[in-house]
Amino acid sequence: MSHFFKLTSLALIWRKLGQVWRWGQNRITSRQLQEKPIDVQSSFVWQHSPKELWLMIQPQQIQQDFRHRFMINMLIGLGIILLAFLFRDSPFMKGIENEGIDTLMQIRQKIIHANPDIPPFVWLDIDDNTHQAWNTPMFTPRNRLLNLINTAVNAGASLVIVDVDLSRKTPMDGLEKYTQGLAHHPYDKALSDFLGNYKTVCEHKPVCPVIILAQAFQSNSASPHNTRSSFLDEAVKKSAPYVQWASTLFFRDFYEHKVRHWWLWQSAYTDGQPKIIPSIQLLAAALIRNDMSQPARFENFFQHFHLQDSFGTPTTLKPPESIQIGKLTVSTGQHGVKQRVMFSMPWLVNNKAPRLPYYVNNQAALPVITILPAQPYAKISPTTSLESLKNSIVVIGGSYREGRDTHLTPLGEMPGALIIINAIHTLLEYEEIKPLSNWLKILIYLSLLVLMSFVLARFGYGLGSIILGVFVLVVLIPCSILLFNYGIWLDFMLPLAVVMQLLPL
Repeated sequence: MSHFFKLTSLALIWRKLGQVWRWGQNRITSRQLQEKPIDVQSSFVWQHSPKELWLMIQPQQIQQDFRHRFMINMLIGLGIILLAFLFRDSPFMKGIENEGIDTLMQIRQKIIHANPDIPPFVWLDIDDNTHQAWNTPMFTPRNRLLNLINTAVNAGASLVIVDVDLSRKTPMDGLEKYTQGLAHHPYDKALSDFLGNYKTVCEHKPVCPVIILAQAFQSNSASPHNTRSSFLDEAVKKSAPYVQWASTLFFRDFYEHKVRHWWLWQSAYTDGQPKIIPSIQLLAAALIRNDMSQPARFENFFQHFHLQDSFGTPTTLKPPESIQIGKLTVSTGQHGVKQRVMFSMPWLVNNKAPRLPYYVNNQAALPVITILPAQPYAKISPTTSLESLKNSIVVIGGSYREGRDTHLTPLGEMPGALIIINAIHTLLEYEEIKPLSNWLKILIYLSLLVLMSFVLARFGYGLGSIILGVFVLVVLIPCSILLFNYGIWLDFMLPLAVVMQLLPL
């Protein structure tokens, strides 16, 4: 059930109790008025000054009721705001905040600024048609994956991201007599040789894109976070920093199971030794923001973190409030507004997966992301045009159903590759969602409280609700959307839901 709906139900009960209270007050007041003697002289108009006459024409009871309602609204509203601040980290209040941010993301999806400093994204999607054309393998064939990576590198991509599980070896069933002396399947060996020699090849090129591979994790009795070994481990070490592992893990909401927040890094163990694995979005954004400089100095950032036990708990040094990697500055943490992904590129079109190719353009009508089927680019010599891959962040990942890499987000279901793309774009465009400062937030809440108290006390619930509704639609929500376009979060749901719904009307 929606948190806002729960709050509305609570407000209805509150209003009913208020109506009973006012009915009792009116009964008592009406009896007192009947027992009060009539002042005969007050009926003579000429005995009063113009001011007293105006007060007689403008009933004093209305003024007293207005002041009474206004003061009660202000006092109770201030109490509600105080409680909201005290319990702002509770699951219920966080739920209201999440619904507000989700609503703005749904309103402003596909509204993307034209930023020449952010390369366009190209997603080579292993969709259902591509998966079927490859005879529905259990996992991505390594020869196809090698061709996709090689195609992106030769096309002049700025960065190549491989969102594919590479912890599994290709089975060699039936090939033993043809592969004597080989420890790996020929497809695995070809991919390993390509990545192992990649550093040597790049050292002789003026421009060479970094290849980021998805690190797989597993849990055991000793630790819940362990890197899963891969047949590419030695090749990645050999070609570092031109080839690197990175984490694809995101934080999933416990109650709604939606992906809203990112992990900037993952504490894990590799061969029994503690290690920090950066997230793909953090590594990619750091490389792009720093003009694709080599990631060797990127490792210096992780010296601030140490692990105490097998559960990967940072202890000896407390993580800083923010980290700075060259020109990129990002706040640490996991669950706050600053750690949210700004989803702006949706996946579903009319509640269905889009037909490929699929494009999302920015406000300058230029493609921010181009989603292409992977099949034509997985050939040794692709016959299709490679122009869209040049100077782009190329992501290789799958949306096919059997891959089960689809997750719930504020914009509906979305494959993991597109979640990574949205996260990278968030870091490059905004670095993070920025909440308003506490003093400015308190000032806005108090201003809204005074406005709501005045309108509801002066015009009553019927006309007052209409006036406030127009104000919310014409002023508050457009201002929230305008600020949100620049990565600033104006929490309109909290004052609107708590104050407007629960004030005594």
